[in-house]
Amino acid sequence: MDTVIEISNVWKIFGERPQDALRAIRDKGLSKAQVLAEYNAVVGVADVNLSVNRGEIFCIMGLSGSGKSTLVRHFNRLLEPTDGQILIEGTDVMGLGVKELQRFRNQKIGMVFQNFALMPHRSVLDNVAMPLEIRNISKNDRMRQAAAILDIVELGPGAQNTRMNCQAVCSSALALRARLRRILMCS
Repeated sequence: MDTVIEISNVWKIFGERPQDALRAIRDKGLSKAQVLAEYNAVVGVADVNLSVNRGEIFCIMGLSGSGKSTLVRHFNRLLEPTDGQILIEGTDVMGLGVKELQRFRNQKIGMVFQNFALMPHRSVLDNVAMPLEIRNISKNDRMRQAAAILDIVELGPGAQNTRMNCQAVCSSALALRARLRRILMCS
């Protein structure tokens, strides 16, 4: 199997003394409630290990507030883990410097957030093409590539030119599909 995501012993503790709280968890076996009481810290992610193989569909499920979004934001270091290792296609994400991390986020990983994260003043086509614009791809090339991606998912020219004012113009399903297409542009 070709492992593309490998997460090992990842922790996220929110508060002023996360390393002290983690040390106490490991040394004394403190519970989340004890960590909150003694360190005024919240354990957001606790010792997570997972691997995802190429072509595999992987779902992170849990109750509201259980740390799902916190964990996923560690994959590209939108949140910094307190401890652990994150490998994406063999790249040690924790070891990347600022410029390397920017390049990695731009070229290797895409995320769809719970909110729309689309630009309301842009059309669907422009929103999908945005990752290529950030990479300084010529307008003609990026529009051609974005239109090809939208054609694959049967969003023809009518939808492509729709402005992304999602409350007034487009359905949430259209907005979700546009966000997913934006990620496809990065591949």
